[in-house]
Amino acid sequence: RMGTIKHIVTSPEQLTVVRGVVTRLGRLMHERTFTDRIKRVNVDECHFIKTAGEASTSEPPFRPAYGKLGDLRVHLGRGVNITAFSATMPTDVVQLVMSSLRMKESNTDIIRLSSNRSNLMYGVVKMIGSEKNFANVRFVIPTTFPPSPTLQDIPKGIIFIEHKVRSAQIAEYLNAALPATLRRLEPIQHLHSSMSKDYVSRRFAKFADQALLFISFDDHDIEPYRLLIAHRTREIS
Repeated sequence: RMGTIKHIVTSPEQLTVVRGVVTRLGRLMHERTFTDRIKRVNVDECHFIKTAGEASTSEPPFRPAYGKLGDLRVHLGRGVNITAFSATMPTDVVQLVMSSLRMKESNTDIIRLSSNRSNLMYGVVKMIGSEKNFANVRFVIPTTFPPSPTLQDIPKGIIFIEHKVRSAQIAEYLNAALPATLRRLEPIQHLHSSMSKDYVSRRFAKFADQALLFISFDDHDIEPYRLLIAHRTREIS
């Protein structure tokens, strides 16, 4: 209220009702003495407005607060600038984000930077059939293994899949493709936001210590890894 804090880093959920309780920040958002001090809103990973804030054909949005960020823009008024950041912004997502955040083309600047890096190589593998054909990701498992295979023979990486149930199914499918000595270790795991923090933390630790391929429904900041795969049918740019 006194304007002593210059920056607030928070999640969209903290601006709304969480499990029937209005958060402290949510209450402040209804006090004009507080909102009048807000000059800019930065939305990081803004592609979540589509991937997490919108319902899919089979599942409701798993982070609906992202889909309501446009209401924040209306609440704060025209005098507050809004900036959106993402490295995953195909044309359809750009248009949806701009529409959701009430960003007009006439007064919005779009800055596109190359994602080319000297240590990165990009490729596209044509999908056969649909995302339900798990053979499309079979290539991440080596076709041959040494006589005594180890976890280091599996390339460490992450596959992003926008379907919780399917992520578990693909993990089971890929584990079944491993030699028996590795299969029993189940090195390929799936993660998503509905899992407990303790379970996710233990999986992160295991990922750092040994070769492990995550089948991930969410964005996670993990390194190092050799493979990063987006398994989807939409346009990617």
